[in-house]
Amino acid sequence: MMNASTRHPARTLPLLYFGTAHLSLGVAAAAAACWPQAAAGFFYHSWMVAIVHLVTLGWITFSILGAIFIVGPIALRMEMPVRGADYAAFGFAATGLVGMVAHFWIAEFGGMAWSAGTVACGVLYMTTRIVTAVRRAAVQPVAFSAFPDEVVQSPLSWAEQAYPKLIYYKKHDKGGHFAAWEQPQLLSEDLRAGFRPLRK
Repeated sequence: MMNASTRHPARTLPLLYFGTAHLSLGVAAAAAACWPQAAAGFFYHSWMVAIVHLVTLGWITFSILGAIFIVGPIALRMEMPVRGADYAAFGFAATGLVGMVAHFWIAEFGGMAWSAGTVACGVLYMTTRIVTAVRRAAVQPVAFSAFPDEVVQSPLSWAEQAYPKLIYYKKHDKGGHFAAWEQPQLLSEDLRAGFRPLRK
């Protein structure tokens, strides 16, 4: 059950993650602009690998971890209060990121394993925290629309197993993976019908 202290998303830790993510993206863009030879030529050049790690590990991973602290409590109704160990995990991940990028940039790979291990510790801790919080999250009502041209066909029995609070299921004769684009009328009718019982 969420109380007043866990209902609102955290502020400081997501800002640290988002700040690091945007700093990583900015440094990657600046490195590519100032040293174009770093981004050109053979892909596995150490400078290029450093830029790739700034974007993938720095920008993408840190953005996802920061967003979980905001999206989780609001959208998933899961408790995700910030703990002291969360700041330590951020410190580990950020230190490891800097170490990995620096080792790639200077092409000195002696401490790479330590840097990778440091990142892995921080990210693994946060992944464990997120998975634990999601497993304890309140189960939300689900409305399911099945379209015949979808890559994976989901019969009612599968939907019932996947979603314990399935409140609406409808199988359509036309449409596919991009239902909102292909069949907007059908999808909007399903949304209205599916969530009508939840309106008060």
